[in-house]
Amino acid sequence: MKTTIMTIIISVLLLSDHVVLGQEGEWTVVTANGDVLVNLAFTNFVNDTLRFSQTGQNFTIPIESIVQLRKIEGKSNFRKGAVIGLVAGGLIGGVVGVATFDSGDSPREIEEAVTVLGSISRGRAGAILGGLGGLIAGGVIGSQFKSERVRVYTFSDDTQTKSVEIRAVLANK
Repeated sequence: MKTTIMTIIISVLLLSDHVVLGQEGEWTVVTANGDVLVNLAFTNFVNDTLRFSQTGQNFTIPIESIVQLRKIEGKSNFRKGAVIGLVAGGLIGGVVGVATFDSGDSPREIEEAVTVLGSISRGRAGAILGGLGGLIAGGVIGSQFKSERVRVYTFSDDTQTKSVEIRAVLANK
Protein backbone atom coordinates (compact mmCIF):
# COMPACT_ATOMS: atom_id res chain seq x y z
CA MET A 1 0.00 0.00 0.00
CA LYS A 2 2.84 2.40 0.86
CA THR A 3 4.46 1.69 -2.50
CA THR A 4 1.23 2.40 -4.36
CA ILE A 5 0.66 5.70 -2.56
CA MET A 6 4.27 6.80 -3.10
CA THR A 7 4.04 5.87 -6.79
CA ILE A 8 0.87 7.97 -7.16
CA ILE A 9 2.45 10.93 -5.37
CA ILE A 10 5.66 10.83 -7.41
CA SER A 11 3.76 10.41 -10.70
CA VAL A 12 1.48 13.35 -9.95
CA LEU A 13 4.43 15.58 -9.05
CA LEU A 14 6.47 14.63 -12.12
CA LEU A 15 3.63 15.06 -14.60
CA SER A 16 1.97 18.02 -12.91
CA ASP A 17 3.12 20.91 -15.08
CA HIS A 18 2.48 19.05 -18.33
CA VAL A 19 -1.03 18.00 -17.38
CA VAL A 20 -2.19 21.21 -15.74
CA LEU A 21 -0.52 23.81 -17.90
CA GLY A 22 -1.07 22.16 -21.27
CA GLN A 23 -0.05 25.15 -23.37
CA GLU A 24 3.33 26.51 -24.41
CA GLY A 25 2.54 30.21 -24.26
CA GLU A 26 0.81 32.93 -26.19
CA TRP A 27 2.25 35.43 -28.64
CA THR A 28 1.61 39.12 -29.19
CA VAL A 29 2.67 40.60 -32.54
CA VAL A 30 3.32 44.31 -33.05
CA THR A 31 3.42 45.41 -36.69
CA ALA A 32 5.09 48.40 -38.34
CA ASN A 33 1.75 50.18 -38.86
CA GLY A 34 1.00 49.97 -35.11
CA ASP A 35 -1.37 47.01 -35.07
CA VAL A 36 -1.11 44.84 -31.98
CA LEU A 37 -2.43 41.29 -32.31
CA VAL A 38 -2.76 39.48 -28.98
CA ASN A 39 -3.33 35.90 -27.80
CA LEU A 40 -1.96 34.31 -30.95
CA ALA A 41 -0.73 30.73 -31.21
CA PHE A 42 2.19 30.28 -33.63
CA THR A 43 1.42 27.60 -36.22
CA ASN A 44 4.20 27.71 -38.83
CA PHE A 45 6.69 29.69 -40.85
CA VAL A 46 6.26 29.75 -44.66
CA ASN A 47 8.79 31.58 -46.80
CA ASP A 48 8.75 35.15 -45.50
CA THR A 49 5.48 35.00 -43.57
CA LEU A 50 4.44 33.81 -40.16
CA ARG A 51 1.18 32.00 -39.56
CA PHE A 52 -0.70 32.34 -36.29
CA SER A 53 -4.12 31.21 -35.15
CA GLN A 54 -6.53 32.63 -32.62
CA THR A 55 -9.78 30.90 -31.66
CA GLY A 56 -10.29 29.36 -35.08
CA GLN A 57 -9.07 32.35 -37.11
CA ASN A 58 -5.81 32.13 -39.03
CA PHE A 59 -3.47 35.10 -39.50
CA THR A 60 -0.67 35.39 -42.04
CA ILE A 61 1.78 38.16 -41.21
CA PRO A 62 4.68 39.13 -43.51
CA ILE A 63 8.07 39.27 -41.78
CA GLU A 64 8.85 42.78 -43.03
CA SER A 65 5.80 44.15 -41.20
CA ILE A 66 6.77 42.68 -37.80
CA VAL A 67 8.43 45.09 -35.38
CA GLN A 68 8.15 43.10 -32.18
CA LEU A 69 7.14 39.67 -30.87
CA ARG A 70 6.15 39.10 -27.25
CA LYS A 71 5.78 35.66 -25.76
CA ILE A 72 3.76 35.21 -22.60
CA GLU A 73 4.90 32.14 -20.74
CA GLY A 74 2.78 30.83 -17.91
CA LYS A 75 4.05 28.41 -15.33
CA SER A 76 1.69 26.46 -13.13
CA ASN A 77 2.33 26.38 -9.39
CA PHE A 78 0.68 22.95 -9.10
CA ARG A 79 3.88 21.23 -8.00
CA LYS A 80 4.63 23.80 -5.30
CA GLY A 81 1.07 23.64 -3.95
CA ALA A 82 1.04 19.83 -4.02
CA VAL A 83 4.28 19.59 -2.03
CA ILE A 84 3.08 22.11 0.56
CA GLY A 85 -0.25 20.27 0.79
CA LEU A 86 1.48 16.90 1.12
CA VAL A 87 3.67 18.07 3.99
CA ALA A 88 0.94 20.04 5.80
CA GLY A 89 -1.66 17.30 5.31
CA GLY A 90 0.79 14.64 6.48
CA LEU A 91 1.66 16.57 9.62
CA ILE A 92 -1.93 17.45 10.46
CA GLY A 93 -3.17 13.96 9.63
CA GLY A 94 -0.44 12.38 11.77
CA VAL A 95 -1.27 14.60 14.73
CA VAL A 96 -5.00 13.91 14.36
CA GLY A 97 -4.30 10.18 14.07
CA VAL A 98 -2.21 10.15 17.23
CA ALA A 99 -4.67 12.41 19.10
CA THR A 100 -7.62 10.17 18.28
CA PHE A 101 -5.89 7.12 19.73
CA ASP A 102 -7.64 6.35 22.99
CA SER A 103 -5.63 4.16 25.33
CA GLY A 104 -8.92 3.12 26.92
CA ASP A 105 -9.99 1.32 23.73
CA SER A 106 -10.95 -2.23 24.30
CA PRO A 107 -8.67 -4.87 22.77
CA ARG A 108 -11.44 -5.73 20.30
CA GLU A 109 -11.64 -2.11 19.01
CA ILE A 110 -7.85 -1.99 18.66
CA GLU A 111 -7.88 -5.29 16.80
CA GLU A 112 -10.56 -4.00 14.40
CA ALA A 113 -8.60 -0.80 13.76
CA VAL A 114 -5.42 -2.74 13.05
CA THR A 115 -7.33 -5.04 10.69
CA VAL A 116 -8.79 -2.10 8.78
CA LEU A 117 -5.53 -0.12 8.61
CA GLY A 118 -3.26 -3.09 8.09
CA SER A 119 -0.19 -3.22 10.22
CA ILE A 120 0.29 0.55 10.52
CA SER A 121 -0.48 2.74 13.49
CA ARG A 122 -3.21 5.35 13.61
CA GLY A 123 -0.63 8.15 13.47
CA ARG A 124 0.92 6.77 10.29
CA ALA A 125 -2.50 6.11 8.78
CA GLY A 126 -3.52 9.70 9.57
CA ALA A 127 -0.29 11.01 8.05
CA ILE A 128 -0.76 8.97 4.87
CA LEU A 129 -4.42 9.88 4.41
CA GLY A 130 -3.85 13.52 5.39
CA GLY A 131 -0.84 13.75 3.10
CA LEU A 132 -2.75 12.32 0.16
CA GLY A 133 -5.66 14.69 0.76
CA GLY A 134 -3.27 17.60 1.18
CA LEU A 135 -1.44 16.65 -2.02
CA ILE A 136 -4.65 16.79 -4.02
CA ALA A 137 -6.03 19.93 -2.36
CA GLY A 138 -2.68 21.76 -2.53
CA GLY A 139 -2.22 20.81 -6.17
CA VAL A 140 -5.65 22.09 -7.12
CA ILE A 141 -5.13 25.34 -5.21
CA GLY A 142 -1.60 25.79 -6.58
CA SER A 143 -2.74 25.23 -10.16
CA GLN A 144 -5.07 28.22 -9.85
CA PHE A 145 -2.07 30.53 -9.39
CA LYS A 146 0.20 30.87 -12.40
CA SER A 147 3.45 32.77 -12.67
CA GLU A 148 3.73 34.70 -15.92
CA ARG A 149 6.82 35.95 -17.65
CA VAL A 150 6.82 38.06 -20.81
CA ARG A 151 9.73 37.84 -23.25
CA VAL A 152 10.00 40.75 -25.67
CA TYR A 153 11.87 40.43 -28.98
CA THR A 154 12.41 43.61 -30.99
CA PHE A 155 13.76 43.29 -34.53
CA SER A 156 15.87 45.42 -36.83
CA ASP A 157 14.49 47.07 -39.98
CA ASP A 158 16.63 44.97 -42.34
CA THR A 159 14.30 42.27 -43.73
CA GLN A 160 17.06 39.66 -44.20
CA THR A 161 18.38 40.10 -40.65
CA LYS A 162 14.83 40.21 -39.30
CA SER A 163 14.01 36.89 -41.00
CA VAL A 164 17.01 35.20 -39.37
CA GLU A 165 16.23 36.72 -35.97
CA ILE A 166 12.57 35.71 -36.08
CA ARG A 167 13.42 32.17 -37.18
CA ALA A 168 15.83 31.90 -34.23
CA VAL A 169 13.18 33.15 -31.77
CA LEU A 170 10.51 30.77 -33.06
CA ALA A 171 12.90 27.82 -33.17
CA ASN A 172 13.38 28.26 -29.41
CA LYS A 173 9.68 28.60 -28.65
